[in-house]
Amino acid sequence: MKKRILLLIETSRGYGRGIVEGVARYAQEHNEWSIFFEDSGLDAFQVLDDFMLQKGNWDGIIVRSPNLEIAQQIHKTHIPSVELLTPRRTGDIFPDVMTDYVKVSQLAADHLMECELKQFAYFSVVDTAWSNFRRQEFCRSLEQHGFPCTIFPVEQSKANFYPHSLKSWDIEFQNRLIQWLKKLPKPVGLFVATDSYAIYVLQACMIANIAIPNEISVLSCDNDLLICRTVFPPLSSIDHNTRAVGYQAAELLDRKIQKKPCPQKTIFVPPGIVAKRQSTSMIAVEDEHLAMALAFIHDHISKPIGIAHVADAVCVARKTLERRFKEILGRTPREEILRFRMEKAKMLLQETLLPVENIAQQVGYPSVEYFFRVFKKVFKTTPNLYRQLLRFSDSIGSELTEETMNYDSI
Repeated sequence: MKKRILLLIETSRGYGRGIVEGVARYAQEHNEWSIFFEDSGLDAFQVLDDFMLQKGNWDGIIVRSPNLEIAQQIHKTHIPSVELLTPRRTGDIFPDVMTDYVKVSQLAADHLMECELKQFAYFSVVDTAWSNFRRQEFCRSLEQHGFPCTIFPVEQSKANFYPHSLKSWDIEFQNRLIQWLKKLPKPVGLFVATDSYAIYVLQACMIANIAIPNEISVLSCDNDLLICRTVFPPLSSIDHNTRAVGYQAAELLDRKIQKKPCPQKTIFVPPGIVAKRQSTSMIAVEDEHLAMALAFIHDHISKPIGIAHVADAVCVARKTLERRFKEILGRTPREEILRFRMEKAKMLLQETLLPVENIAQQVGYPSVEYFFRVFKKVFKTTPNLYRQLLRFSDSIGSELTEETMNYDSI
């Protein structure tokens, strides 16, 4: 008889949907579970019905408890359960599986520093443990490189404020955000706690005529494609590798149901990739000619440009331009053109269904064969296999990191 598994996980956002997908994948591979869940937001689980919990005759529960009371309520049922949210240990209650928030924040700091930024900020509208962890680790990563970080002041009255709808987005709070953004030193790299909060940052920047990414480079978390592809400019975001979180949560629950030995501490799942989009697409440099060169490369990456085209566009001698690239970025113009092309190619492979031939043309390669050779030399895999791995593998974030890329050998 199949086990009855209850999922108390929000499906209104990409984070929760990814977890459900991971749980479903585990169930399909083992064919032993009947899964029950409701299509809802996290606020639907603020209160639980004890009778419903017991009447369901559940064999196991996977839950993202929005508060400690819910976590304690489920714990008291003695039904085997896996907790994915409660961000602090209280007695026997602690998160069983979660994305490694330390590595998430380190990824954020590393990506924004790669944009050659020297000023940084963090934005969240809630004063909760999960947000504070991200902020603390982000600031710690920056401090190790000697960079300060400006924190958006969350008022106590807003401690539990979740701006999930326009109705709850009051003008007073929006104006406070706009004034804070205006006062930030420019250019600045802004790490936002979640994609849903980044929506309001982008809107505030539009109202205040703050240019993204030229003045503020915006990076957030969750990589919710519905949000990241819809907003303007398209939003760079860190993929939490939630399918892997869901899969490991299901595997752990299975062990608990079978009364097998289980870890007595949180299982931290490494995050996936930084999905780089337009909101962090510019590199901040003080050298005027170098900034113009980078902008030219960005705007003409779909054309078969070379070093000579870039030098002519910014009216600088080729050798002078090469020297400035090497001194400031540590890369040659040729390597920078290749880097831009490969980043755009990865994004198109991940987020579109365009044939590889079309992608090759959009990144400046008239010959698809040449594009294949270059891509394989940089990433040690073909474009088609890369696309398949992104869709079906939960470990892609660790397989294709910056350390595995080889830009200077092409």
